[in-house]
Amino acid sequence: MLMKPLLAVLIAAVTLAASGQDKKPSVKYLEKADPDWLYFEIFFDDDCPGIEEAFENIVEGELLRARIKRQNGWRFNDLFLNVEVSCTPTKGSAAGYSLDVQFAQYRRILDPAPDEYDFYMVYHGRKYGAYGAHGTSVLEEQLRSRLRETVSDALTDYLKANFTE
Repeated sequence: MLMKPLLAVLIAAVTLAASGQDKKPSVKYLEKADPDWLYFEIFFDDDCPGIEEAFENIVEGELLRARIKRQNGWRFNDLFLNVEVSCTPTKGSAAGYSLDVQFAQYRRILDPAPDEYDFYMVYHGRKYGAYGAHGTSVLEEQLRSRLRETVSDALTDYLKANFTE
């Protein structure tokens, strides 16, 4: 007798838990009026192996694969992709790295005497990135690979927000 109500409660609990599993975090904050164009900027630490242009080409390549054109220059309140690559040399044959990829906007600061520095950056939503340490002989290869992965993840969410119904 007691088993039937208990069974009903267990079935209801499992059903509720399972129904919540297919809910993914919203990416609505990535919606843009002109989603075919996206500005990105890259900040590359001098302590990292390689050259900034090579890492910029990786980001641009991921944009091309996603069929998104690179926007020349940023505009206030317009969503863009911010990429930061930094490294920390250590003594010996290893170095640490940090890749931060995140969507952001530049916003104006209301200032009675405006100049070119009257803006601030607002970050939006999920922070994509990778952290690690590798031998200096493979660090550049690892950085390139991880950058490609993290930018691809960010652009996947961007595409979901702007090109799916």
